[in-house]
Amino acid sequence: GKQGFDALSQTEKTDSINAEIDRRQQLEQQIQLRKELKEHELFYCEKIKVLITHIAGRPPNYNKKIRELIKLEKPKILVYGHSHILKVNFDKKNDLLCINPGAAGRHGFHKKRTIVRFEIREDNIQKMEIIELGERSDLSNPVG
Repeated sequence: GKQGFDALSQTEKTDSINAEIDRRQQLEQQIQLRKELKEHELFYCEKIKVLITHIAGRPPNYNKKIRELIKLEKPKILVYGHSHILKVNFDKKNDLLCINPGAAGRHGFHKKRTIVRFEIREDNIQKMEIIELGERSDLSNPVG
């Protein structure tokens, strides 16, 4: 409460206020990004159709929207997230490479920050690699 705040040193008060301002600015940026970005992105990279979304369900048990999009659009790659769990697998039924790159940010329950990198050459997906960015709490690596 107010008494606890009054007991803090001026430096602690300033740090606390600055942290709250930073948190609010980050939240405002996230809200703005969500307004600007589509729920799903569907595009070609070379000759490969790619679908990117936040929440897809758990391949091959996709949520209704994604199941319909896969059936209609027939992408070859699905990149999704939400769970913060790194997973790359192939859905034979839909002939679909499913990639959840894990999480690169500092917030969430994940222990390691990860990304997935690969190349697309014409209709070939190659050189896939999982890159660890360090511990979620590791401030020495500025990614995220």
